Amino acid sequence: MRIRLFSWAILLVLPPTVSFWFANAARAEVAVCPPVEALGRLEEYNLKLNAELAGKHIPILKEIGSISSKAKNDSLPIGPQLTKADQDRFQQLREQSIAIQGQEILNSNYLRDSRVIMRAAKVAYDLTDKRGVPRARKS
Repeated sequence: MRIRLFSWAILLVLPPTVSFWFANAARAEVAVCPPVEALGRLEEYNLKLNAELAGKHIPILKEIGSISSKAKNDSLPIGPQLTKADQDRFQQLREQSIAIQGQEILNSNYLRDSRVIMRAAKVAYDLTDKRGVPRARKS
């Protein structure tokens, strides 16, 4: 019986997009394809997701900047210089910004881990005789 250390097909599961603002979060996409293609698809997905997150993040940062500009005294913290409504809105925007940054980190880590797994699988495959059987060691 042969045990394959690495098959040149890989099951790719893209993480669902986590959305804090929309009820319809995307579902995970599952595909079977060669590892190089799987990693390419994952990198493409990550690039698109980062662009989408950046599109959501820019207006939030602009609004945070406009609220912060209402504070005139640079030697004092911004919060006490704002009205209660501005403080509340600032806090909401800050939480949304942190959530987006968390999603960016999560996806970046997922991509990094996928690259590491791909490299480890390639090393394992390279240590075989290309049929899934470990090479005999030379004494």
